[in-house]
Amino acid sequence: MYWDQTAAKRLDNELSEFKPIKRGVRQGCVLSPDFFNIYSEMIMRKIQDKEGTTIGGANFNNLQYADDTVLIAESQTALQETLDVVTAASQDMGLDLNTRKIECMVTTKKSSKPCHLTSKGDDIKQVESFKYLGYTLSSNGKCLKEVKIRISMAKEAFSRMRAIFKNRSISIGTKIRLMTTYVWSILLYGCESWTLDKDIERRLEAAEMWFLRRILRISWTDKVKNEEVLRRADVTKKLVQTIRKRQLSFLGHVYRKDDLERAVLTGRIKGKRDRGRQRLTYLESLNTWVNKGAKSKSEFLRVAERREDWRLMIADVCNSPGT
Repeated sequence: MYWDQTAAKRLDNELSEFKPIKRGVRQGCVLSPDFFNIYSEMIMRKIQDKEGTTIGGANFNNLQYADDTVLIAESQTALQETLDVVTAASQDMGLDLNTRKIECMVTTKKSSKPCHLTSKGDDIKQVESFKYLGYTLSSNGKCLKEVKIRISMAKEAFSRMRAIFKNRSISIGTKIRLMTTYVWSILLYGCESWTLDKDIERRLEAAEMWFLRRILRISWTDKVKNEEVLRRADVTKKLVQTIRKRQLSFLGHVYRKDDLERAVLTGRIKGKRDRGRQRLTYLESLNTWVNKGAKSKSEFLRVAERREDWRLMIADVCNSPGT
């Protein structure tokens, strides 16, 4: 514990004024995360009755993971009230919100709307996207930007291992296994939540062929077709299939748990449908891929309640030709 000591805060590589420490633990102390979780829980209890967004009849106004917190509301006024309560409750417990690290984002299908929020007199920066737990959330609610980022990061990791992939003494099979282990693991982070449409599938398949062509040392000027590339590598396209398999496994866990995640996934949101063709949803995407729309969404999810039947269905779909 701290006794009769002073400390300063570091913000943007600048030290603040040294002040005496009234309470706290040293950095690295095993009690630190426990104390923080207790403080965080007590602060969030202050906003339990605040207006958030209603899904399936339940009110959701925040997401928490350690010190990464997201406040949710359907209007600027409601969000400002929630932020004010969190700011005041934090100050009462001796904590300060760093306004330089706070961002706000409006999620809408149309062009982004302005959102003016303040905290302790400082304006909150509005952004078109932000990262939460390593995943990029976009203002339009789509995952295309996150997929592009993941593909770029995977290509960068592939380039760092170029010496291995260009080594002629290593077999093609070993190189492909290395790519699957060290490159695909970066590309597939968070893929369980992607809504795959035709455009995203084409981008993923193009990235898969990009990796294989470089492993085989095939230049784009050689004009070698994808079928020939797959034949030389003695593999089939399986990146999209791997993503679908992980999504189905994840969906089964979420649906059988019958908790917050299931409510968000299957609940209805208040509001009116836009004119024109509706967006492809996560469940519709999986349902169409599994049975080509032969079953309704409710029939598709009933299978998820039975673990063994769900596993058999995943194995059957993912191992069948043409998927």
